[in-house]
Amino acid sequence: MTLKSSPLKASHKKKPAKASDITIVNIDFTGLFDVFSMS
Repeated sequence: MTLKSSPLKASHKKKPAKASDITIVNIDFTGLFDVFSMS
């Protein structure tokens, strides 16, 4: 995991984007859980 490089650059490369994809998925799930909690 290269924390120094921005996630945008990693997503543009698309080759080392596995960790970025997992992070994005986790954020999306967190947002969905927040929506369910609000409702």
